[in-house]
Amino acid sequence: MYSAQIDLFLLNYYMRTNYLFLIFCFVFSTSVFADIPKDLMKRILNANASFEQYQIKYERKFKYPLEKDTLSEVYISTIYRTDLEYYIGYQQVNYLKSNAARSIIASNTKGMYRVNFSNNISYKTLLADNEPLLIKNLSASIYKPLLYSRSDLASFTEKNKDAKFIYLEKTDSVKDAKKRFVCIEKTIICIDKQTYLPVSEEQFTIGKTNNQYSLYKLVDYTLLDKNSYKPILKTADSFIAVIKTFPDGDSIKNSRKDLYQKIKPGDTLTQIMATLFRKANFKFQDIKDSIVLLDFFYTTCAPCVAAAPELNALYSSYKNKGVYLFGINAFETDWANINKYVTDHQILYPIIETNKQTLYNFGVTGFPRLLIIKNGVLVKIIYGYTKGVTEMLKLNIDQLLIKS
Repeated sequence: MYSAQIDLFLLNYYMRTNYLFLIFCFVFSTSVFADIPKDLMKRILNANASFEQYQIKYERKFKYPLEKDTLSEVYISTIYRTDLEYYIGYQQVNYLKSNAARSIIASNTKGMYRVNFSNNISYKTLLADNEPLLIKNLSASIYKPLLYSRSDLASFTEKNKDAKFIYLEKTDSVKDAKKRFVCIEKTIICIDKQTYLPVSEEQFTIGKTNNQYSLYKLVDYTLLDKNSYKPILKTADSFIAVIKTFPDGDSIKNSRKDLYQKIKPGDTLTQIMATLFRKANFKFQDIKDSIVLLDFFYTTCAPCVAAAPELNALYSSYKNKGVYLFGINAFETDWANINKYVTDHQILYPIIETNKQTLYNFGVTGFPRLLIIKNGVLVKIIYGYTKGVTEMLKLNIDQLLIKS
C-alpha cells in the first residue's frame, strides 16, 4: 500500500526550501503534464461508484501552520447506501499516538449524530429537517476524501505511473493584491492500478509564512453485501443511544444566540466601540468621526490568514486619508500566537486583544468578519473572505470619502 515517506523533520525542511521550486513547477506544469485520459477517468469514477458500500480504515495526518506537532488520526468508517440512496453507518476517530477516541459519528434512517470528546458535546442533523445538508455532512464526515466526482478530478493531470500506482497532480497558486505569490497549493492523488481506487491524497500549502500539510492514506477496506444492512443499522442505533447521553451542542449554541447582538447597517455603534477601545487603551475620541474598519480574526483561521495580505495593502493605501483599520482578536488562548502572526504575515495595522463579550456586542458569529463604520454608524458587514475583496472595499471606502 502507498505510504508517504515524509516525517515531520523532512516535512519542515521541504517547506522551508521548496517554495521557489514549486513556483517553477506551477509555471511549467501545463506543458509537462497531460490531462487525465478519458478511459482512466471513467475507471476511477466507476470504482468510486462501487465503493459506496464499504468498511474503510484510513489515516489522516495534518500539520497546522502555527503548530509544531503534526496531528495524526485513524478513521474507522462503516457506511452502507440503502435502495433509497440514504447512507447509514458509523465512524470512530482515534488519535494515532494514544489511540484515544476523538469523536464518534453515527447515522441511521432518521439522521446523523456525533460527539466530540474534546468537550463531550453532541450534535445532530435530522433527515426531516434538512436532507441535502445531511447528505453533504455524511459525505464530508464519513467517506471523504477518498471518493471523487468528475468535477473533482477535472483539474488534475496525470503525472506518472509505475507498476502499482498512477499519480494525479494539481498545483495552484495564491497571489496577493499586487499579483505576488503568497503560497503554492499542491495536491497529489495516488490511484491503485488494480482497483482504480484512490489510496492516498497528499496536499502541501507552501509559502513564505503559511506552511501546511495533510495526508489521507487508505489502510484497509472491505466491500459490504446486502446482508450487512441490519447489523450496521443496529450498531449505528447503539452508537446513537450513547451519543444522545451527552449534552446537546445545538441547544447550547441556540442558548448562546441570545448573547449576540443583531446589528445591521445603519445601527449606531459608538457606545460599544468606545468600550472596545477603552479596554485597548486607545483614544476613541481621535477616530470616532472617521472611517473605521474592524477585522475580527484568529491566527489559525485559514480565511483570516488569506485575507491578511489584502488588508495590509488596504491599510497602506488609506492610512494617510483618515481611514483606520484594526484587527480584533477575542480569544485569550490565541494571544500568545499574535506576535508570531504579526511577524510572519508582516501585519502593518494595529491589533486589539479583547474578550468574547466584544463578539457578543458586535454580533460576530463567524470569521473573518469585517465591519465598515463611519462616524460611529455601521455601513457594511463583510462575511468571510473572498479573493480580491480589496477592490470591493476600496470602492466602498472611496464612496464614503467622497461623502465626507
